[in-house]
Amino acid sequence: MQGIRQTLLRMEGVEEAHVSLAHEEVLVRYDPDRVAEEQIRRALEQMGYTIRDPDRLRAYEEAEAELAQHRRRLLGAAGLTAGALGLMVGMWNGYRPAWMPYAMLGLALLTMLGPGGYILRMAYHSVRRGILNQHVLLELAAFAGLGGGVAGLFSPAFPAGEFFGVTVFVTTYTYFPAGLRRWCASGLPGPFGICWTYSRQPQPG
Repeated sequence: MQGIRQTLLRMEGVEEAHVSLAHEEVLVRYDPDRVAEEQIRRALEQMGYTIRDPDRLRAYEEAEAELAQHRRRLLGAAGLTAGALGLMVGMWNGYRPAWMPYAMLGLALLTMLGPGGYILRMAYHSVRRGILNQHVLLELAAFAGLGGGVAGLFSPAFPAGEFFGVTVFVTTYTYFPAGLRRWCASGLPGPFGICWTYSRQPQPG
């Protein structure tokens, strides 16, 4: 939420910005002589958000396609995490064939560029605007895992498989909450009844 406000308030001509995650709304007061509405929309889209006109009925096909995409990403992230965990359990039990680090590298890249791709884009645009947020910190950790893993391909001092595993787990750890919220928002039953549990967590206060 702070990342959205910081991005908007750094734009010339934007005077106020208020974000409501509960209502999925952003209210912006701006000087149209100094900044165009299209510039504000483009800045939000570059951060990975979908812009909808509140005065129009949400198109069912558009909403369904977006939710289906999030469900596919969530299932993909779950599959990649399960694969990485299975390989790491094998490594912890002494099973370390020569191809193992390369398999982990493949899983790491698929996770970052697949389900985690939109996080990477959001981090890029945040850095470009000089904003340090959770997306930037996530990508720093993910790239650190990649760097350690690549070093491990050339030096036994670095456990390559474990470093690539860090990239997978850090990325999916951040993606799962957002992906699960999108899944549950579709009204479909969640995997293993997670939506039931997730939607009924006790609220503070």
